[in-house]
Amino acid sequence: AWNIVTSYQQSAAENLGLERQIPHDERYDIADEFLDVCYKLWEGSWEDNAVVRDRSAGIYTDPSKVHDIQHKGKYFSVPGSHLSEPSPQRTPFLFQAGASARGRLFAARHAEAIFLTGTNPEEMRPIIDLLRMQIGEQGRDPKSVKLIMMLAPVTARTDAEAQDKSQEISERGSEEAALALFGGWSGVDLSTSPRDKPLESFKNDSVRALSDMLTRVDSELVWTPQNLADWLCLGGMSAATVGTPVAIVDEMERWVNIAGVDGFNLTRLVSPGTMDDFIELVTPELRSRGHIPEQPRPPMTMRERFGGTQNLPRNHPGARYRFGQETNVVSEPVTLEAGPRKVGLLATFEAKSGMEESLSIWLEERAEDARAEPGTV
Repeated sequence: AWNIVTSYQQSAAENLGLERQIPHDERYDIADEFLDVCYKLWEGSWEDNAVVRDRSAGIYTDPSKVHDIQHKGKYFSVPGSHLSEPSPQRTPFLFQAGASARGRLFAARHAEAIFLTGTNPEEMRPIIDLLRMQIGEQGRDPKSVKLIMMLAPVTARTDAEAQDKSQEISERGSEEAALALFGGWSGVDLSTSPRDKPLESFKNDSVRALSDMLTRVDSELVWTPQNLADWLCLGGMSAATVGTPVAIVDEMERWVNIAGVDGFNLTRLVSPGTMDDFIELVTPELRSRGHIPEQPRPPMTMRERFGGTQNLPRNHPGARYRFGQETNVVSEPVTLEAGPRKVGLLATFEAKSGMEESLSIWLEERAEDARAEPGTV
């Protein structure tokens, strides 16, 4: 398998000989072409029967069945063939985790499983519906791409023990490390900033974007570097949940039913304790509800384990590069019906001096208008 990452850190760019990081959207343009090069090498360079393994003749590969890809694009020029025979899958199973609009478009085209982060299943449902729609627009089956939510479980045999464990993890967390982690994501160093300074006051797009997201997590809280660090120490942007194994699985099922996710990517809060607890306590509960098979499944490729065939499905863009495949094969867009869901809108208004009461009255009137709309709750 391959988790496709375009990289975003300035240090990564410098270590690869660049003076500055490539602009965000262009990194995905480069990745699109890089994937096309990989597909040509993996899918089309070697024919299925290119490897003959003829010991008597001393021939391992029939050279007439290995082909140069002759790729020449905007970012890459690769004239030759792949250097080794294909793996059983040819193209490895493709993961991706792009959260931006351009990243989601890239994932809709290439990914076979998409990593997601979020803290509220109701809020994630519109994002997931949009992703499924974008996948369908690429001519792919929206349900064939598995959407994997990050889960940070804290569990014990009793709820009281789980709560105590969560409290201990929180107390042992490092604020300095949490803010350093945030600095790596955003490029903003909050370690020297006042711990009680509201995030919304920072003049930085990354910080402001995160502040908007945090407001949706808890709209009553004024987010600061201090409570940001506390939050990151206990799961952060994952679906954090604390409780008994029954409560953990109940929450997992709630995410599946409400948000429409297909599975979970466990993140550790304590190593190896988080994983040990999950295996010992949560796995039996998952198995008792039929979410995990009673017996291990037989050996298979990653793509087969995720419910697909051994090789890329025909409607995946990489399949068009298979040897003998017409390159103009394009699947029709696939439609996916989305069920009704609750939708909310969060907006922040700041009144000019002396206009506070007028703004309050206007907001109340607009709220009444909204409540009068059919279907509004």
